[in-house]
Amino acid sequence: NDWMCIPFLRAGPIEPTSSIADINRMFGRQNVMQRTVYGAEGIEKFEATVVYPGTANELLVFWRDNIYGSSPERVAIRQGNGRWQTVYGIKPGTSMAELNRINGRPFEFYGFGWDYGGSIVQGWDDGRLASMRGLSLVLAESRQLAVEYLGDKILRSDLPELLPDAVKVWRISLQLQ
Repeated sequence: NDWMCIPFLRAGPIEPTSSIADINRMFGRQNVMQRTVYGAEGIEKFEATVVYPGTANELLVFWRDNIYGSSPERVAIRQGNGRWQTVYGIKPGTSMAELNRINGRPFEFYGFGWDYGGSIVQGWDDGRLASMRGLSLVLAESRQLAVEYLGDKILRSDLPELLPDAVKVWRISLQLQ
């Protein structure tokens, strides 16, 4: 497994046409389990596959039309210190300063402390990452921030208090279909 995640192409060896049987074969049945995952605000419920559950390399596989085992629609990476990464080297734990460097310019994201907190505003302010369709990142505080960084508001990634690493990547979602 090379751990590389490329939107609409693959997450390591998992491709848009992979089946649950393929995933069991690729990673070993003992490293694969089914889990119910709830979406934002607890409204949606997904039957997902967890690869390497409870480890730094945990990967969530969400299935097309929420039909377990059909074909992978998207994957999510939420564990820091794992090996999964994007073609730009982004992984959970990547700092705000590094994201600014990779993107080539600052970008906007939503304030923290609510269900959509830390989500990147679409477009990446026309930076390099704007070309990565099918990739979405959610950021999280790596230390307690002032109340002005909380709530349903848009923040910029070049705010001095957030740099270099007061904010890091928390979750990566990658579309496969």
